Formats: sequence, structure tokens, C-alpha cells
Amino acid sequence: MGRRTQTETLSKLLVAFLEEPVWKQTDLARRCGVGARALRTRIQDLCEAGIPIDREEDHPHVYYSVPTGWFPGRGTGVEKLDHLQIARLLGRLPHTAAREQILARLVSTAFGSPTVASDAPADVTDRVLDVLEDAVKRSMPVRMGYYSASRGEHSLRTVSIQRMAYGTPTRFVAFCHRSSKLKWFRADRVTSPELDASATFRQVAPRDVGAFVASSLDGFSAGDATTCSFLVREAESHWVLRTLPAGAVATVHQERGGARATLRTSGVEILARFLTGLGGIVSEIEPSSLRLRVQALAREALAASSARLSRHSARPIQSAG
Repeated sequence: MGRRTQTETLSKLLVAFLEEPVWKQTDLARRCGVGARALRTRIQDLCEAGIPIDREEDHPHVYYSVPTGWFPGRGTGVEKLDHLQIARLLGRLPHTAAREQILARLVSTAFGSPTVASDAPADVTDRVLDVLEDAVKRSMPVRMGYYSASRGEHSLRTVSIQRMAYGTPTRFVAFCHRSSKLKWFRADRVTSPELDASATFRQVAPRDVGAFVASSLDGFSAGDATTCSFLVREAESHWVLRTLPAGAVATVHQERGGARATLRTSGVEILARFLTGLGGIVSEIEPSSLRLRVQALAREALAASSARLSRHSARPIQSAG
């Protein structure tokens, strides 16, 4: 417990100094949720790792600061820290640009490949993460139990993990030995993972992994990427385009009556569910397969809603007389 608390404070300190280069001791302690003594100890840990933190006294206050450009230049000392623990804990902090910048650096240091951005906290046991991270570092396959929500069943899988994505849910991209293709897996659905020395690690080219991640939506990918587009009504276009499913990278063009968003994705089902929830705000959905899926989802939602209303509707009021 002590180590975890200390590492959490280090994580918060790194994010704080990346957001603001100068901190008053009382404000920094409050930001990290610790007392002054604990704060000084953790700052000393960072200094000993090589991170350039200066301390100045201006009675009755104490100030800590870092020089301009201290991160992510070489020699900042970040690599000397317990980067796996810090990466996990950073995933539990609120999403900020500073958090993502440090998280990407730490994970590339640990695994030699970039992390996948995520904006919510982690919820996976340390024992599961230990095995998954060790598998990536050592390029070894993992044999694990896995619960598939889409099929509603547990099964044994052997996978070669290519990338980690810290957050909630914490996910990883892996080559599935059973289906012989890249897939997304949720770490919180993994049980009893073990390194499998009897299997051969299947390395996928970083370019192919990157393309797979780029075409995914909200940790979902099915089949080949498809070019999709839809027109968003002008009045709602600003907030709609800011709330696209995670991973969506859309090209936007202004047209009469709204903004047209175009993106290429293998997560068509996720996009269809998102568009269904927007109702009449969107129109001119392409391709036809996406449009038909949105229509089907809308009919299903309407039928389910009508059924609930009929079951719970009040008895008609009879007129007097």
C-alpha cells in the first residue's frame, strides 16, 4: 500500500509540473493530496532520479519549479522511475493533455511502442497487468481465460500482445492465435493469464498495428475499414463533432445546412449506434450499409420503447356522466 501511495504522488507531481512550471508548496501539496513532509520526500525522489526541480524560499512560502522545456527532452530522469507503476496510476488520473504526454513517454520507454490514448481510469488487478506488461516487454505469448461479451461465453485464448491501452476499460491490441488476426481485448475480462513459452510470439508490423488502432472506434474493430460520412445539422454540429466515439478522426467540410463528417473506420457498428442516438440531427448517411444499420437500430429502439409504454401505460380516464 505504501509503495502504491508513493507512486501515485509521483504521478501527480509529474502531471502538475508539466501543466505548471512553478508551484507554491502549499498548493502543490493540496493538488497531490499529501502533507508537506510527504511532498518534500517525493520531490526528493524525483530529484534523485534526475528530474530538474528547483526549490526557493520566500518566507513564509516555499516554491518548486522546473525549467522550460524540461519534458520530454532526454536526461529528465523519467526513464529511471518505476514507469510501469506510474503509467498505471496515470491512467487513473483525469484526462489532460499533460497526462497523455507523460503516459505516452513512459509506455514507449517501457515497451518500445506508443500507448493508446484513453480518458478514463483503470480498473484491472495488478496481477493481470503484471503478466500482460511482462508479455509485451519479453515478446512472449499469453495464455488466458477470456470472457467475450458479444458471445456471452468464456474461452481459453493464446495471444501475442502488440500494444497496451491504459484507461477504463484498460485494453490491449493482440494477435489472436485462434483467429489469426489482430483484435482488441479488455483486460478486465482476462482471467488467469500466464506466459506461454510453448507458443511462438506472433509479431505484427508496427505500421499494421497503427492502422488497426487508427481505424478502430472505442476499442472496437470488425473487418476491413470502410469510408463513412454523414451530415450534421448546423445548430448541433459543434458539440456532435466533439463527442464522436473514441478514436474517431473525421474530416469535416461545411455544407449548406450543416457540416459533413467523413472518416474511415472498421468500427462501423459503434458509429451506427452513435448516429442512431442523434436522431434527426444527422442525415445523408453513407454508405448504404451504415444507413440501413442506423435505420434498423432506430426501429429496434422504437419497438422496445413502445413495448415498455404499453406494459406500464395508465388505465384510460373515463369521462364523467
